[in-house]
Amino acid sequence: MRIASFCFNTERSSIGGAQTPAVAFVKWCREFNIDCDLVTNNNNINSDIPYPVIFIDDPEFLNTYDAVYFSTIGKFGDSSFYYESLTVPFVVNIHAEFDIDLYGNPDRVDQIMKMATSVIVIGEGYWPWHNQLLWHPCAQPEYLIDGTEGFDDSYRDGLIYAARLSEWKNAHILAHMSEPFNYAHGRIHVYGKANDPEYQKNIDFHNPLWEYKEEIFNAYDYEYMKRRNSGYKYIWDVSGSERYKIQILRLNLVAIEGMKFGLIPIADPKSAHPKSFYIPIDELLNIHDYPGLREEMLDTLFSNQIYTYHSVKYQFEIILNELLGVG
Repeated sequence: MRIASFCFNTERSSIGGAQTPAVAFVKWCREFNIDCDLVTNNNNINSDIPYPVIFIDDPEFLNTYDAVYFSTIGKFGDSSFYYESLTVPFVVNIHAEFDIDLYGNPDRVDQIMKMATSVIVIGEGYWPWHNQLLWHPCAQPEYLIDGTEGFDDSYRDGLIYAARLSEWKNAHILAHMSEPFNYAHGRIHVYGKANDPEYQKNIDFHNPLWEYKEEIFNAYDYEYMKRRNSGYKYIWDVSGSERYKIQILRLNLVAIEGMKFGLIPIADPKSAHPKSFYIPIDELLNIHDYPGLREEMLDTLFSNQIYTYHSVKYQFEIILNELLGVG
């Protein structure tokens, strides 16, 4: 039994929602002792990826597998991959409803969704296809909280922003809040590169009170991520913009994995659910009881069985059943 985990975006600059799910899928298959290859039609490979990557130039090669998982439905602005050649079951991963606009012609995207065995949707809320599965495949198994963690608060301070410096992640809002946050809660460290130089220039003009580390970090290096994230109290997960209205409610990968290391997400109630997983952005400057807030977050995680190792493992088993016709 062999599965292909297909990734269109293998460049180092694409680490995140486009690439990490493909790697995570391989890891989850190995949790179930299932062979899974990481496959791409892109010859630009991120050297940080912890598995060999198989390059193919003919979609029909995928029919040599028992099933295929696609971490996205294509590259940005393009959904021309020849899905019609597939004769084996496959699932496609959708991260938000506006993926329809990001990946080319909406009619083509709709066609791909209907060809798929199942659609994996990250979040809760509206989605127009009946065969969807709710799952958060971006998170690597070892990055999900499982109830055995012990958190050392001795050196924790402030907030980390670990994502591309972008309008979608609302870096400009954090920039405007940086001074009052510094006075109330301590330091802010920002990790990531800017998508748009003009956007970064506009932020720089306001001279935010944060320490900026312009880099693409290795999200597959668990020990590095643990050392870095364990030094902060909060993690920024305020997503959404005027251009992309959110209907599917969920926390993003950065927040899901951050909770493993004791971080409390800061999020926007219009895009995240349920409230007790995070601190709403409009309450950020008024929070006082940090340890109590974290305990409340953990209690909610385990009582609702969501975003934990065991809950995602259960969801993954459902997806394997869909793909392989077992169970």
